[in-house]
Amino acid sequence: MDLKLIHDLIRFFLQKEQSGWFSPEELDNLLEQAQWVLFNQLKPNYAKDQYARDALSIFSTPFTYTSTAAGLVQLPVNPSVSPCYEHLLSIFTQYWDNNQGRIRTNEIHVYNEDELARRLDSQILAPSITQPIGYEPRPGQVQLFPETEISGKGFYLRRPIKPVFAYTQSGLTIAYNQAGSTQLEWQRSQINKIIILTLQMAGVNVSEQMIIEWSEAKLQTQP
Repeated sequence: MDLKLIHDLIRFFLQKEQSGWFSPEELDNLLEQAQWVLFNQLKPNYAKDQYARDALSIFSTPFTYTSTAAGLVQLPVNPSVSPCYEHLLSIFTQYWDNNQGRIRTNEIHVYNEDELARRLDSQILAPSITQPIGYEPRPGQVQLFPETEISGKGFYLRRPIKPVFAYTQSGLTIAYNQAGSTQLEWQRSQINKIIILTLQMAGVNVSEQMIIEWSEAKLQTQP
């Protein structure tokens, strides 16, 4: 759904329920907050629920890494630059197996501090170059054990890009610039939920059916 249609829809319900005016920037900020609410609602169920997985799959980002000599992997955490790290999904190590004559891949289990201490102290399951373990000391950092240079691949959920309604204004007339705008990245069903959350933040309660009916009526009247 185009951002202008989203803004028009939100304004329709806002004007229907109240007389306040929201600038394009204010609506973008509300949409940004609403998409973060939805993202955080879905994130815990990414590996458990097909709906959550389908909704967030667009944000799944592959990465390759070579850790520092001390085993530290740093993922991109600058929110002003995309893709920006938000949640680790998986991390693997890759190494050359001389016996099999091929590259092998092993999953790296990421533990919390309590589990990590037990694994590091284990004589049977002690980490090795081919089967390292790790933990996240802070978001976007993975400390690998053994603490040495290790290479591999992985996946993380990146932050959704903030929507930006680009426009020029002459007096009270706003001319939308679609090419210069940044659209919401979600699928249509999630965009409907983001619109509902946005309106709720502005003090207006609507149903998804009302959103769908307005959208269909609006699209039918467009040339």
